[in-house]
Order: sequence, then C-alpha cells, then structure tokens
Amino acid sequence: MQIREALLGEEEKISELINTYANEDIGPWKHWTPRKVREKILFKNDFFLVHEDDSGMTGIVLLSLIDKDLADIRFLIVKEEERGKGIGSSLLEESLKFLKEKGIRKVITRVDSENTVSESLFKKHGFEEEGFFKNHYRKGVHIKQLFLFLK
Repeated sequence: MQIREALLGEEEKISELINTYANEDIGPWKHWTPRKVREKILFKNDFFLVHEDDSGMTGIVLLSLIDKDLADIRFLIVKEEERGKGIGSSLLEESLKFLKEKGIRKVITRVDSENTVSESLFKKHGFEEEGFFKNHYRKGVHIKQLFLFLK
C-alpha cells in the first residue's frame, strides 16, 4: 500500500476513477477528462494524492490550496469494492499531514447532507460542521460544509 502524489501520465486512470465513482450530486466534478486532470496536476495549488496497492489505483483525493493558510478537500473517492478497508481514512490522514507541511491552518470540505458515510469519515478525524447549504448544486441537493483546524 502506498499513498503518493499523482504523476503525469496517470490522467486516464484518475479521470476514469472520478467518472466511475463520483456521485452525481458532487456538482461540477462528475465529468472529468484526462486533460482536466492534467491541468490540476500541473497547477501549483492543486494536488491529487493517490492510494495504490498490488491491484492498482484504489482511491484518490483532490486537495486545493485556496488561500495562504486555507485548503479545500474537493473530493475523496475510494473504489466501491475497496471500501471498508481503511483506505479513505489513510488518504484523509495523509492529506492532513501533506497540508500541514504546506503551512495550512484550516481545512474545509463539503459533503452531501445525506451522505452519512462521508460525513462520519471526516468527523472521525476531527472535522466539525461549519455550514449548511440548501439546494447548493441544484434543487434538492443540500450540502454540509465541514472544517478542521490543523495543530
């Protein structure tokens, strides 16, 4: 098992993982082309971390630095057949270490208000609810914003 930054040349695998497992309720993230992934890999304020094992890439997280000490976890995806094995927790823990090394003080993320599994994962790692957005991406989709101050 290994967690590392994504490399150029992995755009196809990453876009396939996003487009296969991304919930339609996560806004504009559903249709990612390899070109869009490449742009994010090359952009100095965005970072993909990937989890891989002997079977290949099993999970990804997209981190964005949005201010000098504020970061956003845009999404965290684990292949369905790999869920329940601690991959999401490992990706989140490594993400928080990575962001702390970048000098980040506060981390935010958003989850669908009905996605109790994702919300529980973040809260297990110390995140708290910061806001609630009704009809955020479209009518009927309510989002919770969670935050964590890094120590």
